[in-house]
Amino acid sequence: MNLLITGRRALVTGASLGIGRAVAEELAREGCDVAIVARTEDTLQRAADDIARATGRRVIAVPADASVPEAIVNAVERASQQLGGSIDILVNNAGSTPEDGIDHVEFVLSSLVEIWKTAASRAATPIDRRCNGSSTTYRLAKST
Repeated sequence: MNLLITGRRALVTGASLGIGRAVAEELAREGCDVAIVARTEDTLQRAADDIARATGRRVIAVPADASVPEAIVNAVERASQQLGGSIDILVNNAGSTPEDGIDHVEFVLSSLVEIWKTAASRAATPIDRRCNGSSTTYRLAKST
């Protein structure tokens, strides 16, 4: 597949495992340099190393809690600096609600969107494209 995104810079949250990691790897295969964000630093760094080795692209680990606006601002700025420019593509895959079930998903997604709007507007560099979702949202929706 050729998505015509070679040379773009992407940031993917919830990217140490599952859907987020798969999206990050596919973006790298499509020619993007990728910043991956998640809370667990060791798992995140292993994922970044594995994706970089498999694709030959620059993949950096940016540990952060995507539920904390200030952490997101810092993650976006760090990713922009380390990747050499503004973030072109954001895949917001962070977030889970295993204890709340499918009825709570809309609230969680709305909250994630608001957090990212706030963070992106405060970050030093803009983000051109956004995609919001979460692995748990997918699992919950698929099971109903």
